[in-house]
Amino acid sequence: MTEAMLSEPAYALGRLVPVEEVTGRPALGARLREYGFGTCSVADRPPSRLAAAAVAELLPRRGLTGTDVDAVVYATCGHRGEQTGDRDVRAGLDRLGLNGARLYGVWLGESGNLAGALRLAHALLRTTDARTVLVVVADAVPERPGEYRAMPNAVTVNGDGAAACLLSTVHRGPYALEGVGHRARPAAAAAGRATGLREYLAFMAGVRGALTALHRTSGTGPHSYQWLVANNYSTSHLDDFADLAGLPHDRVFRGNVARHGHVFTADGLINLAALTGTAEVTAGDRVLVLSTGPFSWGAIGLRRIEN
Repeated sequence: MTEAMLSEPAYALGRLVPVEEVTGRPALGARLREYGFGTCSVADRPPSRLAAAAVAELLPRRGLTGTDVDAVVYATCGHRGEQTGDRDVRAGLDRLGLNGARLYGVWLGESGNLAGALRLAHALLRTTDARTVLVVVADAVPERPGEYRAMPNAVTVNGDGAAACLLSTVHRGPYALEGVGHRARPAAAAAGRATGLREYLAFMAGVRGALTALHRTSGTGPHSYQWLVANNYSTSHLDDFADLAGLPHDRVFRGNVARHGHVFTADGLINLAALTGTAEVTAGDRVLVLSTGPFSWGAIGLRRIEN
């Protein structure tokens, strides 16, 4: 198959609100700031409208229209509020001229959905007549009892937003997709939002498994990558990711942690766009993107092919 190229992502966020205001608890807000957080993206729009805003920015910037897209992979944690096949999601895509694009949903991986979405998009390019797949990830913290933005242990604070990119064999992009390693442990969902040592060790074991799978499928190794992009978690989590991946801590992109918190699985694409915009990633550099949720872990290998 011709090389699959990833475009520079586009994204949409909400209003940036100080973490103290988001939590309503000064002590927790102070801990979040200690761990690297500052403001959090809070949107007044549902995920489908955030997604539409990201796509509306992406396609014209690439000089494309909806008719250039063969399929859409839409990933979200918010399937209970806005199911992937919902009229709102389909209608939003159709208004952007994507009426002819087949729609596929990804939702079970929660904050690790990006890996599943890119894996599915790559499979569509390899096994169907699709040549360009639009990947969209969108989430917002639902307004219902039991939901909260800040994790009690201050490991992260959840924000609202969406991001979109193209994976294509015909439209050039700055990155080539070299592989996706994926691991899941559905039984871990039973732990809910437990944050003890046992859960953390299981979480990191999942990340290690995803990295091993990526190395095996792409022919890379622990020291093959020059940059690491991950979800916006606390400083110590990002350092642990770097250690697992064999990268120096200063090669982990952290530029958005303080700005908008953890925008679920959109973090990976938003942070990749920001890292690309710094001009520090040069042709030939490899970028490792970790897409990690509570029971689903993905490692995405990218190679910069043009500046």
